[in-house]
Amino acid sequence: MNNATHAKIVHEDATTKALGQCVESLQKTLFLTPLGWGLVVWLSYGYIPTRNITTWVLIFLIEWLISHGIIIYIKSSRLSNKKITAFLNLLSAADGIAWGAMVPLLFLYNQLVDSWLVVVLCGVAAINAPVYVTCMSAFRYFATGFWVFSVPPALQWGAEVFAASEFSIGFTVYLLILHYNLNVLSTKVILGIKLQLENNIFTRDLAESLERVEILANNDALTNLANRRSLNSMLINFQHKKDCGQANSCLIMLDIDFFKKINDVHGHAIGDKVLFHFGQRVQANLRSSDVLSRYGGEEFIAILPDADLEMALEIAERIRTDIQHHELISDPPISITVSIGVSKFEKNESTDDLIKRVDACLYMAKNNGRNQVWFNIEDAARQYYPSLERQGAVHQAGYGALPPGEPARWQSTRQD
Repeated sequence: MNNATHAKIVHEDATTKALGQCVESLQKTLFLTPLGWGLVVWLSYGYIPTRNITTWVLIFLIEWLISHGIIIYIKSSRLSNKKITAFLNLLSAADGIAWGAMVPLLFLYNQLVDSWLVVVLCGVAAINAPVYVTCMSAFRYFATGFWVFSVPPALQWGAEVFAASEFSIGFTVYLLILHYNLNVLSTKVILGIKLQLENNIFTRDLAESLERVEILANNDALTNLANRRSLNSMLINFQHKKDCGQANSCLIMLDIDFFKKINDVHGHAIGDKVLFHFGQRVQANLRSSDVLSRYGGEEFIAILPDADLEMALEIAERIRTDIQHHELISDPPISITVSIGVSKFEKNESTDDLIKRVDACLYMAKNNGRNQVWFNIEDAARQYYPSLERQGAVHQAGYGALPPGEPARWQSTRQD
């Protein structure tokens, strides 16, 4: 995003927020307006003809009801800033006209009442001014309507009546001073809104940048899986849970068989493609709670929370079978196999020792023909045979009977 576009967006957002504040303030002020009517009626009653008072109140009541309706329409509709500004200008002008109508309808009947009504006029202008601090054009329409319906009628009275020229000049100067001060304040308020929006955008962008950095720091860029740094942190966490006597967890290490040959024959771009799709296929065979990470090169590690060795072996065998029997990518057509080592977390064991044990199982799988699942139990590495009963294959501490016809090389390998 270039600076011009950014500035335009901030200006538009600031205008939207400013207009929203003006609408809210105007609505609140309209709710209090009847108090002003009551004050004027109280000051005028008994000194000014009831017909004039009633006419002025009816004019104001009609304007008040219409204004409420328009504000409700503005708040319930998704209008452009231009249309909202036009409505605010219209409402403000009508409000100024209604207040200014006091002069031709209620003045010249009692000099003392006239003096109090002048105070009311000045007070109304001062009270309404802050309402328009976020929309100066609306204040200009308010002041113009106010002035047109108060000063010209007063000038028609003549100099000998109620100091007409003094009132006209004084009230005009008062509105100009009010406009000047409000304009200065409005500029600062709008600037503050823009700075707040700039800060919000900066904060949001910073949060997004930090999130991206966190993802890059913890995710492998090629496979979009957790990387080794993230894996180490998770291993420490799960090992701590195991040390505290919480649920069992297991570790699966996977290595793509003959991956170097893929790179040599098809190139590293295809090799990268194989790594990505391999990660996706393995992920599809894991549970939602399992975490798969790229350990390095063509090696991957999956952490299986709340899984005993039986379950981990079943999942590992499911992955091995799925990889073996499905084409990994179609262009060019490449099928692979995977060697897998499985081990469970042991109490009071370092994560380095855990990695060594599962890596030793993976080494046995690769060293004994590849496309196999080997596991570690009681410091013994042995191959997993899904056709055997699991009690014999898993819980016999690595010393279960060999499948018929299997050579001696499949026997358990003690690590001690």
